[in-house]
Amino acid sequence: MIRLEKVTKIYPDGTQAVNNVSFEVQKGELCVLLDPSGCGKTTTMKMINRLISVTNDRIFIDRMDNTPGASLIALKEHKTDIAMVFGTDASIAKYGWHVYSDDKSFFPPHDLTPYVRKDTLVKHPEIAGILNKLVATFPGGGKPATHEIAAECRKVWQKLNAEVDIEKMEPGEVAHKYLYQRKLKR
Repeated sequence: MIRLEKVTKIYPDGTQAVNNVSFEVQKGELCVLLDPSGCGKTTTMKMINRLISVTNDRIFIDRMDNTPGASLIALKEHKTDIAMVFGTDASIAKYGWHVYSDDKSFFPPHDLTPYVRKDTLVKHPEIAGILNKLVATFPGGGKPATHEIAAECRKVWQKLNAEVDIEKMEPGEVAHKYLYQRKLKR
């Protein structure tokens, strides 16, 4: 069951993408959102899948509040068998859950790409070389991502996130250790 109760999404710039949407879909039912372009259908689906946050009120999935972490709690407590979670979440490593490859490219990619403003790069050109060395430490080493490389990268991020979220290490300490092990920091 999926239930939305007066769900609203307002972006930081004040744009109201979704306003007071309420509906319920029972298990086994098919639901289609139909309306003109720009009315908030995609935004609503992204909120249901926790790809973006809800501004007001809540979304329930299988009677559980779909606030951040609810999918992980439901998996951990065996209240659901499948959930949408970020592939880099530390809980995946902690509980040994399996992340299936999106070989049909159903979900949009969430690739990590270093970005530097041009004026900053002009002022500090050494940043380009530093970022290239950092990218080279991850699986694939900066080559175009395949499903296999993306899966290996997720494992690296799961481990790094687990050190912060589960082992309670400071983020700076985790970063320092990662860079030191790869001889990028002394």
